[in-house]
Amino acid sequence: MNYLNRTTSLVLISLLVWSCSKEQNTVQENIPKPIQVSDSIEVKKTTQILGIDVSHFQGDVNWSKVKEAKITFVYDKASEGKTFKDPDYAENKIGAHQNGLAHGSYHFFTSDADALEQAELFVNIIDYGPGICLQFWI
Repeated sequence: MNYLNRTTSLVLISLLVWSCSKEQNTVQENIPKPIQVSDSIEVKKTTQILGIDVSHFQGDVNWSKVKEAKITFVYDKASEGKTFKDPDYAENKIGAHQNGLAHGSYHFFTSDADALEQAELFVNIIDYGPGICLQFWI
């Protein structure tokens, strides 16, 4: 029995040494190399369109500086919940238009108030004149 244990031990040690000395392919080596991109390939560049969100929290907005910063559009908070009218909404709308900025209005929805009452408040505050169609599906 002693001979068998010694032989088994020698075989296992030999296999271990042999496996450690053999060149192994690791997972990293089996991953294909990325394709090299030539410098001659043109990459399509996109133009950034920058915009901001304003409300009474910003205080007095310096609209000429906004325009100088290459901002092209403004979203202006008009209302919140079923009763809050942003006190700076009209002034911000005028400032954006006077500086040639696209202007959009938004309502800050709250889950504790009726959705229809909130929609009515919003529609009654914003005034874009003829040509603007606001629709609500119930």
